[in-house]
Amino acid sequence: MALLEFASGARATLVTSFDSGIRRDLLELHGTEASLEIPDPNRFAGTGRFVPLHAEPEDVPAVGSTWGRGVGVLELARSIRDDVPERASGALACHVLDVLLAVEEAARAGTPLTLESTVTSPAPLDEDWDPTAATL
Repeated sequence: MALLEFASGARATLVTSFDSGIRRDLLELHGTEASLEIPDPNRFAGTGRFVPLHAEPEDVPAVGSTWGRGVGVLELARSIRDDVPERASGALACHVLDVLLAVEEAARAGTPLTLESTVTSPAPLDEDWDPTAATL
């Protein structure tokens, strides 16, 4: 469990566990104004739910490719070939690792930590991006 504060000022409580008798194939995000249920983050398929605090929930269908795992490696290969910035960059990987190590260190020390690393969020893939398209 960790309390994260982002460069934007937004805050999030991170709770993760695989140690549960209840199988959960979704990702839950809870904010001060609403919650999101994101189905099966390994496949990018299914219908999510946007649940505002003071309004009716809304179903949010998946759009774009639902191929899931492996798409990142394919996008990386295409980016290298096309000489464009990749989404899963080394800088992003280093920042994620920095966050994970800082959570562990803060838990051991019992004190908040400030990260030195930063990274720009990558743009999402276009909805019409097709992993099965012949691109050579």
